[in-house]
Amino acid sequence: MSGTWHKILTSAPHRRIFFLALRRLNLIKTLWFNFRVLPLRQALRIPIWIYGRISFVSLRGRVEIRAKHISPAMIHLGFPEDMYFNPKEGGVINNDGKIIFNGPIFIACGYNLRTYDQGSISFGEGIKLGAKLNLVSHSSGIRIGDHSRIAFESVIMDSGFHFIKSLNDPLVHNVDAEVVIGNYNWISNRTVVNKGTRTPDNLIVASGSLLNKDYTKDIPEYSLIGGTPAKFIKGNISRIWNGQTEVKLREYFTQSGAQALEVDDSTPLK
Repeated sequence: MSGTWHKILTSAPHRRIFFLALRRLNLIKTLWFNFRVLPLRQALRIPIWIYGRISFVSLRGRVEIRAKHISPAMIHLGFPEDMYFNPKEGGVINNDGKIIFNGPIFIACGYNLRTYDQGSISFGEGIKLGAKLNLVSHSSGIRIGDHSRIAFESVIMDSGFHFIKSLNDPLVHNVDAEVVIGNYNWISNRTVVNKGTRTPDNLIVASGSLLNKDYTKDIPEYSLIGGTPAKFIKGNISRIWNGQTEVKLREYFTQSGAQALEVDDSTPLK
């Protein structure tokens, strides 16, 4: 039994979410999309599940699954889990370039995945993306690292699309540059990630921020950044990624009414 299915069948919260999601599963579009875009050996496993409404504007490009192990329901598009939005929000796929999945991923409702002819979007494994997320790749590419989280209504683009020129400088600069999001990044809601952005691993980005440069040059891992444009706020900080740890902490604070709890180095963070 795969780790995903074991978690679903042995955890009450996961079972509840799973069976709620089944009610929104778009079986016809799921089957059609898998056999339309994947090699037959992969398509037979039905690895991509689609929920709710979806618009296929273009499927001229390629969809690739590069995971070592391909299992049913490893890729969820429009998953109705984001509590802040109507799960009936439809998704849009407009793929003239390439979309790559390297492992399990959950993308919530209302997503827009757009690649131009030379564009590409590559997802690492264990990723969760919030509702109404816009990912647009023109030519340089977008790469999102393993186990990262990007909250609702965020935008990631590898291009500025429109050229500008200084009246004092004859040079016109390229408007495209690759975007690379590190592993274990937590990007909060309504963040805009512009062309040329690179982030280190284990980064937290505050809500409503603008990312527009290579942060790996001057921002260490385990940092919090934020603002427009984003700047360093705090170091030596990490999100608690371990689901069981989060559940226990939530239960403790709900039952005790306390505002803080001291934890030791043995507390699992991932």
